[in-house]
Amino acid sequence: MSENKHIGKRIRLFRERRGLTQKQLGELSCIIEATIRKYELGQRNPKPDQTAKIAEALGVTPYALSPIEIETDADVISLILAIDELVGITFDGKKEDKGKIDPKTLTLHIENGFVNDSLAKWGNAKNHLEKMKSSDLHKTQKKEHDILIAEFESEIETTKISLMDSSKIIGKDVKGVSVKINPDYPALKPKQK
Repeated sequence: MSENKHIGKRIRLFRERRGLTQKQLGELSCIIEATIRKYELGQRNPKPDQTAKIAEALGVTPYALSPIEIETDADVISLILAIDELVGITFDGKKEDKGKIDPKTLTLHIENGFVNDSLAKWGNAKNHLEKMKSSDLHKTQKKEHDILIAEFESEIETTKISLMDSSKIIGKDVKGVSVKINPDYPALKPKQK
């Protein structure tokens, strides 16, 4: 998926989750509706300042909209080390003779309950999908089964976006949790009496 389509897809998903139209998002982000439409269709790619405005209007960080580009093993290791630095990771596994962790049994535990809960939900959904895909069925049930798998894959994608739809500020030195909420969301505006 091209970067344009990736960002556009994320903008659309978060916009729809907020119950906003393209026009409303445009107004909240001070970007014209036609440009929002082009971003969502993948016809244009927002510049960093525009991504920041859209993210602010949607109540997410710009990182939630942007793709993470991982091409090498060093990229993966850098990402894990950055997570360890920010929130902490406990590395564990079976110990070899000299007390070192056997790489084949390595496990990572994020030192943040919310992140672990979210990752556990994601892992459980992925495991369920794999079980569904690997089950043996009679040919007459195959078509219905394939439909269920496609529906579940769609739900997993929605769940993935939902798990990333958090504004909790985390970090080793952060006391408490700060949540960023845009008061201009129609669903969050106080009801007038």
